[in-house]
Order: sequence, then structure tokens, then C-alpha cells
Amino acid sequence: MSHTPIHPVVTVNNIKNFIPLILDSQTEHYNTWAELFILHRKAYDVLDHLKPRVTATSSSTETAKDKDKEQPPKHAYLESWERIDSIVLQWIYATISQDLMHTIMITNTTAYDAWCRLKNLFLDNQAARTITIQNKIFNARLEQFSTMTEYCQHMKLLHDQLTSLGSTVSENQLVLQILTGLTDQYENISLILPQTQPLPDFFKTRSRLCQVEERKNAQAKLSAQSAGTALHASTDQPARAQTDTRTYIWFDNSSERGRG
Repeated sequence: MSHTPIHPVVTVNNIKNFIPLILDSQTEHYNTWAELFILHRKAYDVLDHLKPRVTATSSSTETAKDKDKEQPPKHAYLESWERIDSIVLQWIYATISQDLMHTIMITNTTAYDAWCRLKNLFLDNQAARTITIQNKIFNARLEQFSTMTEYCQHMKLLHDQLTSLGSTVSENQLVLQILTGLTDQYENISLILPQTQPLPDFFKTRSRLCQVEERKNAQAKLSAQSAGTALHASTDQPARAQTDTRTYIWFDNSSERGRG
């Protein structure tokens, strides 16, 4: 006796365990959020819920070959299409900020419609957005960030946004722009890396820069400890001399009072 299988989408208890990121209109994380969501929909067999729904009327005009090419294989699950779509829609709402949720929420909508509204919010007006992001990349400098990791990650996020907008900015250009924004302390490596053939990719460049940062921080810490030891020694010596002098004077006065 065969049993109708349960759709894997109903086994997800907390979507935030798989997409640990809250999408917000003020951040640069749309591409990361979208990539995590796409991976999750593939893993849980909901590919068709982020595409236009294929109804019996629309599918009748397509050939069987086109169906096989465009649509994933269908499985007979216990749950209805509407219930699965509602769960996917809940995933979207649970991983975005309240402001975004109120912006895209419409009564009787589908997961695909909500997905498209979010995409349009972040990727519409491509020309203006491209110019804005390019200016952010050109004006970014290491001193604006607390660590090298934070600086490199910021540049990578901006580059990913340009890519999603259809920009042809290469990874080599990203690497060169990162090196351009370094401070004078990193002058040596900013001159050496561009001459390397082939030019290191983003991840190798980030690794080299972080290594240099760690070495500089260790040297600065060692220098501070040495300076603190020397300062302590220089201040401790006059204090001991003053103590000895006061002791001598006290004994001297005591001897005078005794003779009196």
C-alpha cells in the first residue's frame, strides 16, 4: 500500500536557522539574503513557488518539451499547492524587517508576488543605483572602518550589488579599488600586490591584508608593552630616591630632637 509523501517544506520549524539574516532596506544585504533563500527553496523542493504559477490553461498552450525544460518535476504530495505557497510566504515575512513586510504585504498574495515586490524594491532604477554604488566604492577608505575584515566585506557587498544590477565591474577592479583605499601604513603591500601576475582574487587579497593587519597589531602591542615597562622603570626610580631622602631627613630630625 503506497502512501502520499509529506512535503519537506512542512518539516521546517524555524526558517531563521537556515536564513540567519534579516533583510532591511537600510542595509546592503539583499543579494546575500536572496542567495540563501534560493538555496533553501532548492533544498526543500519549492522551486515553482518563486516562479509564475503554471495553471491548466497556461500549460495547455505549451508543448511537453517546453514543460520539461522550464518546470521542475512534480511530485504528488499530501499538502495542497496553496498550503505550501503560504509556508514559503511565511518564510519571506519571517526573514525581512517589519518595515519591508508592511511595504510588500498585500491580501491574498502569493510567495512569488512578494518575492518580485522585494526584488523591485532593491533592484529597480538600475542606472541610478549603479552610479550610487559605484560612488560608494570609489569613496570607501580603510580609515572609515574599524578592521580590515569589515572594510573588505563592505567592498565585496557593494561589488555584489553592482553585479546583480548588471554591471560589468570585474573582480580585478574590485581588488584594485580595495588596495587604493588603504592607508599609508599599508603602502608596501598596496604596491606589491598590483604587480603580482596574475592579480590575486578577492579572497586571497583579503587574506594577505588581514595577515599584514595582524602583524602590525602585534608589533604595536609589543611596542606599547615595551614603552610601558620603560616608563614604569623611569618613574619608579625617582620615587625610591625621594623615599630614601625623606627617611634620611626624618632620622636626622629625630637625632636633633634627642640631643635637645
